Amino acid sequence: MRYLTVIVIFQLCACVNIEYKEYVDPSKKAQEIVNNYHLDYKKVNCYDSTTDCYSLINELSQLLLSHPNNEVVLTLHAHILYKSGSFERALQSLDKVVQGYKPNRMALSLAVEINTITGNLSRAKKLGVIASNLYATAPDVYMQLAAIDFASGNYQGAISNLNFAKHFGTPLPIYYFNLGLVYEKQTDFIQACHYYNRTLERQPHSQPAANKLAKLTVNRNC
Repeated sequence: MRYLTVIVIFQLCACVNIEYKEYVDPSKKAQEIVNNYHLDYKKVNCYDSTTDCYSLINELSQLLLSHPNNEVVLTLHAHILYKSGSFERALQSLDKVVQGYKPNRMALSLAVEINTITGNLSRAKKLGVIASNLYATAPDVYMQLAAIDFASGNYQGAISNLNFAKHFGTPLPIYYFNLGLVYEKQTDFIQACHYYNRTLERQPHSQPAANKLAKLTVNRNC
């Protein structure tokens, strides 16, 4: 339900000499990597010199080598693989996590995201339901379920999950815009225009909503 552009720039591979190092606290070391490379807010970019990817890969590979079953390490490893465009390898790391007793929310969210964009909607739905059972008050869980329903053509299910997302705190402009997408897909243009307008009332500079509304208006659907 949202546009996603992935530029495959670099794939993690066994092309770096890995030195085995034992870390006493793998979670702490993983957090150090996140902090050192600003992975919490910076996009992974190995195309130019903004990120020292060789060092990042080396550190992650060392950490994974010494703690191959650590949930935090596996999730971070999958995150970097995903950002570099290696979806299949990311899922291999994530599968070790999501099959556990209570997988962490980030791992579940990432697994749902990758399975959705690669078209494995049944797997995405199964993991999304697990996430909703474990993290029932997290709005992003329901946004993902709505995206799966939307992609599957289950538009009533998408609306229902969007309502749950709104209830648990999804911002109204996001809620209205996605409702607009659902109604537009069903060719209910009156409702679609209504919710794109509601989006712009809350977020006047929303270019996606403005573009959608302009297109429907030009086609005399509003």
